[in-house]
Amino acid sequence: MIVEGRDDASWLKWYFAEHGIDAKAFSVDDRVTVPGDLVSTVHTEINARGRVIALAVESEMWGLPQPSLTCIIDSDFDIFEPSQTAVSLLKTDYAAMEVYALTERPLSKFLIASAKADIQASSLTALLKPAWAILYALRYVLHRHGDGAKLAKKFADKCINNAGDLVVNASELLRSSQPSPSRDALSQLLGLHQEYMRAIPEASLHGIRGHDIAPIIIRFLKLKNELADPKVVEHLMRQSVELIDLDDQPMFQQLKSRIAN
Repeated sequence: MIVEGRDDASWLKWYFAEHGIDAKAFSVDDRVTVPGDLVSTVHTEINARGRVIALAVESEMWGLPQPSLTCIIDSDFDIFEPSQTAVSLLKTDYAAMEVYALTERPLSKFLIASAKADIQASSLTALLKPAWAILYALRYVLHRHGDGAKLAKKFADKCINNAGDLVVNASELLRSSQPSPSRDALSQLLGLHQEYMRAIPEASLHGIRGHDIAPIIIRFLKLKNELADPKVVEHLMRQSVELIDLDDQPMFQQLKSRIAN
Protein backbone atom coordinates (compact mmCIF):
# COMPACT_ATOMS: atom_id res chain seq x y z
CA MET A 1 0.00 0.00 0.00
CA ILE A 2 1.31 3.42 -0.95
CA VAL A 3 -0.40 6.44 0.61
CA GLU A 4 0.17 10.18 0.81
CA GLY A 5 1.59 10.49 4.33
CA ARG A 6 2.93 8.65 7.35
CA ASP A 7 -0.20 9.15 9.49
CA ASP A 8 -2.33 7.40 6.86
CA ALA A 9 0.27 4.63 6.54
CA SER A 10 0.25 4.07 10.31
CA TRP A 11 -3.55 3.96 10.37
CA LEU A 12 -3.62 1.32 7.62
CA LYS A 13 -0.93 -0.73 9.39
CA TRP A 14 -3.18 -0.78 12.47
CA TYR A 15 -6.17 -1.74 10.30
CA PHE A 16 -4.32 -4.64 8.68
CA ALA A 17 -2.93 -5.86 12.00
CA GLU A 18 -6.38 -5.90 13.59
CA HIS A 19 -7.66 -8.01 10.71
CA GLY A 20 -4.63 -10.30 10.71
CA ILE A 21 -3.83 -9.22 7.15
CA ASP A 22 -0.25 -9.58 5.91
CA ALA A 23 0.19 -6.31 4.02
CA LYS A 24 2.47 -3.32 4.33
CA ALA A 25 1.71 0.39 4.02
CA PHE A 26 4.17 3.18 3.26
CA SER A 27 4.13 6.92 2.72
CA VAL A 28 4.96 7.53 -0.94
CA ASP A 29 7.98 9.70 -0.14
CA ASP A 30 9.40 7.02 2.18
CA ARG A 31 9.29 4.32 -0.50
CA VAL A 32 9.16 5.67 -4.04
CA THR A 33 10.90 8.23 -6.23
CA VAL A 34 8.39 9.67 -8.68
CA PRO A 35 9.79 12.22 -11.17
CA GLY A 36 7.91 15.48 -11.45
CA ASP A 37 7.35 15.10 -15.19
CA LEU A 38 5.33 11.93 -14.52
CA VAL A 39 3.23 13.74 -11.93
CA SER A 40 2.50 16.73 -14.16
CA THR A 41 0.87 14.52 -16.79
CA VAL A 42 -1.78 13.19 -14.37
CA HIS A 43 -2.14 15.83 -11.64
CA THR A 44 -2.20 19.61 -11.50
CA GLU A 45 0.31 19.83 -8.64
CA ILE A 46 3.68 18.27 -7.85
CA ASN A 47 2.87 16.99 -4.37
CA ALA A 48 2.46 13.74 -2.42
CA ARG A 49 -1.07 13.17 -3.75
CA GLY A 50 0.14 13.66 -7.28
CA ARG A 51 3.04 11.28 -6.76
CA VAL A 52 0.67 8.53 -5.53
CA ILE A 53 -1.61 9.04 -8.54
CA ALA A 54 1.36 9.02 -10.93
CA LEU A 55 2.67 5.80 -9.37
CA ALA A 56 -0.73 4.12 -9.80
CA VAL A 57 -1.00 5.19 -13.45
CA GLU A 58 2.61 4.30 -14.26
CA SER A 59 2.38 0.89 -12.59
CA GLU A 60 -0.35 -0.16 -15.01
CA MET A 61 2.35 -0.43 -17.68
CA TRP A 62 4.56 -2.73 -15.60
CA GLY A 63 2.51 -5.89 -16.09
CA LEU A 64 2.27 -6.55 -12.35
CA PRO A 65 -0.11 -9.29 -11.23
CA GLN A 66 -3.15 -7.67 -9.65
CA PRO A 67 -3.34 -6.68 -6.87
CA SER A 68 0.34 -6.56 -5.86
CA LEU A 69 0.29 -2.76 -5.51
CA THR A 70 -2.50 -0.57 -4.12
CA CYS A 71 -2.29 3.22 -4.06
CA ILE A 72 -4.62 5.22 -1.82
CA ILE A 73 -5.31 8.96 -1.93
CA ASP A 74 -7.65 11.36 -0.16
CA SER A 75 -10.61 12.24 -2.39
CA ASP A 76 -9.79 15.86 -1.59
CA PHE A 77 -11.70 18.15 -4.04
CA ASP A 78 -12.96 15.35 -6.30
CA ILE A 79 -16.52 16.67 -5.87
CA PHE A 80 -15.48 19.61 -8.04
CA GLU A 81 -12.60 18.15 -10.03
CA PRO A 82 -12.45 14.35 -10.37
CA SER A 83 -8.87 13.08 -10.32
CA GLN A 84 -7.21 10.45 -12.46
CA THR A 85 -8.35 6.85 -12.10
CA ALA A 86 -6.36 3.63 -12.32
CA VAL A 87 -6.95 -0.03 -11.48
CA SER A 88 -4.65 0.10 -8.46
CA LEU A 89 -5.85 3.51 -7.21
CA LEU A 90 -8.39 3.77 -4.37
CA LYS A 91 -9.85 7.00 -3.01
CA THR A 92 -11.22 7.71 0.44
CA ASP A 93 -15.01 7.79 0.70
CA TYR A 94 -14.86 11.37 1.97
CA ALA A 95 -12.44 14.22 1.28
CA ALA A 96 -9.86 12.95 3.79
CA MET A 97 -9.12 10.08 6.17
CA GLU A 98 -9.95 12.34 9.12
CA VAL A 99 -13.60 12.53 8.06
CA TYR A 100 -14.21 8.88 9.02
CA ALA A 101 -13.95 10.09 12.63
CA LEU A 102 -17.11 12.17 12.10
CA THR A 103 -19.31 9.12 11.66
CA GLU A 104 -21.65 8.72 14.59
CA ARG A 105 -20.04 6.04 16.77
CA PRO A 106 -16.44 7.39 16.85
CA LEU A 107 -17.59 11.00 17.16
CA SER A 108 -19.85 10.02 20.08
CA LYS A 109 -16.89 8.33 21.75
CA PHE A 110 -14.73 11.43 21.31
CA LEU A 111 -17.42 13.76 22.63
CA ILE A 112 -18.07 11.66 25.73
CA ALA A 113 -14.60 10.35 26.59
CA SER A 114 -12.33 13.21 25.47
CA ALA A 115 -14.29 16.44 25.05
CA LYS A 116 -16.69 15.76 27.97
CA ALA A 117 -19.34 17.47 25.85
CA ASP A 118 -23.08 17.11 26.36
CA ILE A 119 -24.18 17.03 22.74
CA GLN A 120 -25.20 14.22 20.40
CA ALA A 121 -22.82 13.41 17.55
CA SER A 122 -25.56 13.75 14.93
CA SER A 123 -26.56 17.15 16.32
CA LEU A 124 -22.96 18.38 16.25
CA THR A 125 -22.36 17.39 12.64
CA ALA A 126 -25.72 18.86 11.57
CA LEU A 127 -24.84 22.16 13.25
CA LEU A 128 -21.28 22.39 11.96
CA LYS A 129 -21.61 20.96 8.44
CA PRO A 130 -22.59 24.37 6.95
CA ALA A 131 -19.36 25.91 8.28
CA TRP A 132 -17.23 23.02 7.07
CA ALA A 133 -18.89 23.09 3.63
CA ILE A 134 -18.38 26.85 3.22
CA LEU A 135 -14.71 26.47 4.17
CA TYR A 136 -14.29 23.50 1.83
CA ALA A 137 -15.65 25.39 -1.17
CA LEU A 138 -13.70 28.54 -0.22
CA ARG A 139 -10.42 26.66 -0.04
CA TYR A 140 -11.03 25.23 -3.48
CA VAL A 141 -11.90 28.65 -4.90
CA LEU A 142 -8.72 30.17 -3.47
CA HIS A 143 -6.67 27.16 -4.53
CA ARG A 144 -7.80 27.38 -8.14
CA HIS A 145 -8.60 31.06 -8.59
CA GLY A 146 -7.07 32.98 -5.67
CA ASP A 147 -3.55 33.68 -6.97
CA GLY A 148 -1.97 32.13 -3.89
CA ALA A 149 -4.31 33.70 -1.31
CA LYS A 150 -4.92 31.69 1.88
CA LEU A 151 -7.61 31.82 4.55
CA ALA A 152 -6.64 33.48 7.82
CA LYS A 153 -5.07 31.10 10.36
CA LYS A 154 -7.78 31.88 12.92
CA PHE A 155 -10.59 31.14 10.46
CA ALA A 156 -12.58 29.27 13.14
CA ASP A 157 -13.01 32.53 15.09
CA LYS A 158 -14.77 34.01 12.07
CA CYS A 159 -17.06 30.99 11.77
CA ILE A 160 -18.29 30.80 15.37
CA ASN A 161 -18.65 33.74 17.75
CA ASN A 162 -17.90 33.82 21.48
CA ALA A 163 -21.48 32.80 22.28
CA GLY A 164 -21.05 29.62 20.26
CA ASP A 165 -23.30 30.74 17.40
CA LEU A 166 -22.49 29.95 13.78
CA VAL A 167 -21.72 33.23 12.01
CA VAL A 168 -19.74 31.87 9.09
CA ASN A 169 -19.82 34.19 6.10
CA ALA A 170 -17.94 33.55 2.86
CA SER A 171 -17.48 37.24 2.11
CA GLU A 172 -15.95 37.98 5.52
CA LEU A 173 -13.65 34.97 5.28
CA LEU A 174 -12.45 36.10 1.86
CA ARG A 175 -11.88 39.67 3.04
CA SER A 176 -9.66 38.36 5.85
CA SER A 177 -7.66 36.09 3.55
CA GLN A 178 -4.03 36.90 2.86
CA PRO A 179 -3.56 38.77 0.62
CA SER A 180 -7.02 40.32 0.74
CA PRO A 181 -8.72 40.38 -2.69
CA SER A 182 -9.72 43.55 -4.50
CA ARG A 183 -13.41 44.45 -4.77
CA ASP A 184 -13.69 43.01 -8.28
CA ALA A 185 -11.78 39.87 -7.35
CA LEU A 186 -13.95 39.43 -4.25
CA SER A 187 -17.12 39.55 -6.34
CA GLN A 188 -15.74 37.00 -8.79
CA LEU A 189 -14.58 34.65 -6.02
CA LEU A 190 -17.95 34.84 -4.25
CA GLY A 191 -19.72 33.95 -7.49
CA LEU A 192 -17.49 30.92 -7.94
CA HIS A 193 -18.02 29.96 -4.31
CA GLN A 194 -21.81 29.94 -4.71
CA GLU A 195 -21.45 27.75 -7.79
CA TYR A 196 -19.27 25.21 -5.97
CA MET A 197 -21.49 25.20 -2.89
CA ARG A 198 -24.34 23.86 -5.02
CA ALA A 199 -22.24 20.76 -5.80
CA ILE A 200 -21.82 19.78 -2.14
CA PRO A 201 -24.42 17.30 -0.80
CA GLU A 202 -26.11 18.81 2.25
CA ALA A 203 -26.99 15.74 4.32
CA SER A 204 -23.69 13.89 4.22
CA LEU A 205 -20.07 14.07 5.32
CA HIS A 206 -18.96 15.05 1.83
CA GLY A 207 -17.51 18.52 1.39
CA ILE A 208 -15.46 18.57 4.62
CA ARG A 209 -11.71 19.17 4.61
CA GLY A 210 -9.92 16.96 7.13
CA HIS A 211 -7.87 19.68 8.81
CA ASP A 212 -10.87 22.01 9.17
CA ILE A 213 -12.64 19.56 11.48
CA ALA A 214 -10.66 20.07 14.69
CA PRO A 215 -10.44 23.91 14.70
CA ILE A 216 -14.21 24.25 14.24
CA ILE A 217 -15.00 21.65 16.94
CA ILE A 218 -12.54 23.29 19.34
CA ARG A 219 -14.13 26.71 18.80
CA PHE A 220 -17.71 25.45 19.03
CA LEU A 221 -17.17 23.33 22.17
CA LYS A 222 -14.81 25.94 23.71
CA LEU A 223 -12.19 23.29 24.42
CA LYS A 224 -9.30 24.35 26.63
CA ASN A 225 -5.71 23.42 27.52
CA GLU A 226 -4.28 20.57 25.42
CA LEU A 227 -7.68 20.08 23.77
CA ALA A 228 -7.33 23.55 22.27
CA ASP A 229 -4.58 22.14 20.02
CA PRO A 230 -6.00 20.90 16.67
CA LYS A 231 -3.27 18.25 16.39
CA VAL A 232 -4.25 16.79 19.75
CA VAL A 233 -7.95 16.75 18.83
CA GLU A 234 -7.21 15.15 15.44
CA HIS A 235 -5.19 12.43 17.20
CA LEU A 236 -7.93 11.74 19.75
CA MET A 237 -10.59 11.61 17.05
CA ARG A 238 -8.56 9.11 15.04
CA GLN A 239 -8.08 7.04 18.18
CA SER A 240 -11.87 6.88 18.52
CA VAL A 241 -12.21 5.08 15.18
CA GLU A 242 -12.44 1.28 15.39
CA LEU A 243 -12.78 -1.53 12.85
CA ILE A 244 -16.57 -1.46 13.04
CA ASP A 245 -16.50 2.12 11.79
CA LEU A 246 -14.42 1.30 8.71
CA ASP A 247 -15.39 -2.19 7.60
CA ASP A 248 -18.67 -1.11 5.99
CA GLN A 249 -17.16 1.88 4.22
CA PRO A 250 -16.90 1.30 0.45
CA MET A 251 -13.18 2.11 0.16
CA PHE A 252 -12.24 -0.26 2.96
CA GLN A 253 -14.41 -2.97 1.42
CA GLN A 254 -12.54 -2.49 -1.86
CA LEU A 255 -9.27 -2.60 0.02
CA LYS A 256 -10.10 -5.84 1.83
CA SER A 257 -11.26 -7.37 -1.43
CA ARG A 258 -7.97 -6.55 -3.12
CA ILE A 259 -5.97 -7.96 -0.21
CA ALA A 260 -8.09 -11.11 -0.04
CA ASN A 261 -7.39 -11.74 -3.72
